Amino acid sequence: MAFEFTGIPFTKGLDRDENGNIKFAKVSLQQTWEAMETLVGAGLVKAIGVSNYPLITLLDLLTYARIRPAVNQIEVHPYWTREELVNECHRLGVRVVGYSCLGSGQAGPLQDPAIQAIAQRHGKTPAQVIIRWLVQRGIAAIPKSVHEERIRENFAVFDFALTDEEVATINALNRNQAFVDTRTYWQYAITV
Repeated sequence: MAFEFTGIPFTKGLDRDENGNIKFAKVSLQQTWEAMETLVGAGLVKAIGVSNYPLITLLDLLTYARIRPAVNQIEVHPYWTREELVNECHRLGVRVVGYSCLGSGQAGPLQDPAIQAIAQRHGKTPAQVIIRWLVQRGIAAIPKSVHEERIRENFAVFDFALTDEEVATINALNRNQAFVDTRTYWQYAITV
């Protein structure tokens, strides 16, 4: 989405009209992508990608993109596996980066009995099991933590592997449940 420019640094926030609605610039996704491609051409960035692109928008982008997006950053976790989108991104050569991959709150996948049982079998934390599940699916996980110990734990996922049965158990937890409400940031629900 192209918002009205409010200056750098971005401290003022999004510009809004008299009704509190976000002011958008009249710039299409295609124009935005083409501007990003010029940054690659100028050597200012090495790679460009998208975030929260559903499959139909990604397919549209590929009709005009000179440079294939390096990534599609999406919310993905055991309660929202995004199977079709992830598979199609892989097929199209677009890496998937998963945010909010550990879920959120007290009722998230970290507390799920199935995840906890798998973690116990491997002598790992539930977070490590979820991150490993993502890695085995070819998804780059970007879990959020402010605790150094947890950050270190989140990297320690390459000394074990989940069985096909364990992967299937985690896949079966899918509820198509998003934890990130994009309306909190952008006024609109943009994640599909």
